[in-house]
Amino acid sequence: MILGKKLVPSKIDINTKNDTISHTRDTIFVKLYQYVGKPSSMERYINELTPELSRRMPNARFIYWTGTRPVSALTTDGHIDCNYYGSSRVAKMFHMAILELRLARAVRNELAKGRRVALFETQWLASPFFCELTLTSVHDMIPSQSKGLKGWYYRYVLPWILKRKHICISVSRYTQSIIQRDDIQSKVIYNWVSPQLVKFGGGREKLHSASPFLFIGTSAAHKNLERIFLAYLATDINRPLLCIVPSWDVPRLKERVALLGISAKVSFESELGDERVAGLYKSAIALISPSRLEGFGMPLIEAMAFGCPVICSDIPIYREVAADAAIFFNADSTTSLLNALSEIEKESVRRDYQHRGSVRKDSFSSEFAVEGYRRHLQQILDKQSYS
Repeated sequence: MILGKKLVPSKIDINTKNDTISHTRDTIFVKLYQYVGKPSSMERYINELTPELSRRMPNARFIYWTGTRPVSALTTDGHIDCNYYGSSRVAKMFHMAILELRLARAVRNELAKGRRVALFETQWLASPFFCELTLTSVHDMIPSQSKGLKGWYYRYVLPWILKRKHICISVSRYTQSIIQRDDIQSKVIYNWVSPQLVKFGGGREKLHSASPFLFIGTSAAHKNLERIFLAYLATDINRPLLCIVPSWDVPRLKERVALLGISAKVSFESELGDERVAGLYKSAIALISPSRLEGFGMPLIEAMAFGCPVICSDIPIYREVAADAAIFFNADSTTSLLNALSEIEKESVRRDYQHRGSVRKDSFSSEFAVEGYRRHLQQILDKQSYS
């Protein structure tokens, strides 16, 4: 079974009585308007999961509810233009509110036609409408610790919405434990390594003195990239560090490493394709992930899939994801990180953790994930009857 098979795009008018796809009796709306047009992990998550769900649920039509118009399939490259009414946060919130009202009308239209309806959304698009028909996927609650409107939303509004939902899915037991503090019940379905990425697999490249340590993430404070910089500052690490970060982070991070005097050993890349990312996993001596907080940790299981040893901070979610297949260190201790970097230089240690990773990665099955989402969506549909 291969995820990520692209569907042929076709327009559909959800407000007409004579539907283009008349033989289907169920309708599943997939809320996309925030991710479309962005090369993000969330876009990939939706783009790989829902086409496979569509294949397994032949009696249902999937409508991707975007910022411009509803369509019955993603475009061949997985992107749909999403034009907001302005670029400010207030303008985007206003637009999303309008889209929610349009979606509510579309759902009522489908129900009026005698169809059974389900909605699939993520936490960032959660709304209090049609809760009994909705499957909500919760990826992390990290923003709840931030200040301002976003933090307020995650601490108070989102828990209130999730309590009303028919089914909540958490991508880890750690995230599940956090939302359960607000008496929200959820099921756990783990993330998976993208088959689109894995298809560029193959043998590991031969390591040499220039084989880098690899970091994949952002400059956000909880990602703790500064800890790696401090390790390079504290001692003469012979290997280079390659950081894969968003393009908007690069200028500031280059200024930071220049200020620390480690520019000669630290480089940055952005907006990479799958083949390049796969090549970096295969050529790196190890992945370093020093985060203080995470909802899951996709780079860990991606690295394991390519035989790249993992060095990560000792936090609950990483213990859950990596189990015994990573070298752990104290996220607040430069000395602890340096000890881990020194340990991975031993060939016997690298081979040991490569083997552990190859075993551990099999715990994150796309087959299990797709079947889990299908089963829960079907439960929502089966609670309804055809008119």
